[in-house]
Amino acid sequence: SSDADDPDDIDEEEEEEEEEAEDEEDESSMRHTRGAHLASLFLKTFFKTIRRDWGKMDKYRIDKFYTLIRLMMYQVYKYMGVRKWNYGIIRLFNDGLYDEVLSQIPNGMRLHVIDLCLEELAKVEKDVGGVETQIYMNVMEPFWSMCQMEKDEVVRHRCMENIVDKFLLKY
Repeated sequence: SSDADDPDDIDEEEEEEEEEAEDEEDESSMRHTRGAHLASLFLKTFFKTIRRDWGKMDKYRIDKFYTLIRLMMYQVYKYMGVRKWNYGIIRLFNDGLYDEVLSQIPNGMRLHVIDLCLEELAKVEKDVGGVETQIYMNVMEPFWSMCQMEKDEVVRHRCMENIVDKFLLKY
């Protein structure tokens, strides 16, 4: 009898094929996660760089940086939308936004992000389709926390005014 007909060899080949298929499935599902982590790292690095140079900006360049931050937040929300508003991705980006902007001083950048985030999310909603209320709540979670726990009265008031009040009135 030949070795090719040996049932043990056939079983081993099938097991190897199954393991390869499982590895391919794991890799394809991990691509999504890897992409989100890289995008989150890019967001954190972007805001670290902006924050580092914030005090060195003159009045002629500040508007360009405000626009750049607005464009970045639009892209962040668009990325969340393209990824089907996955809660894990929302949390990943919210953590980065909170760590690098909302919990940091100077207040100028924090206030600017507070002013524009709800508007940019609404633009993305129009571009990618309807967004459920729960998704709005999840995406705006760092701002809800700021309204409750922020010690700086100016920042807390701005957050209440530009996030909570606008959300309740417009969206």
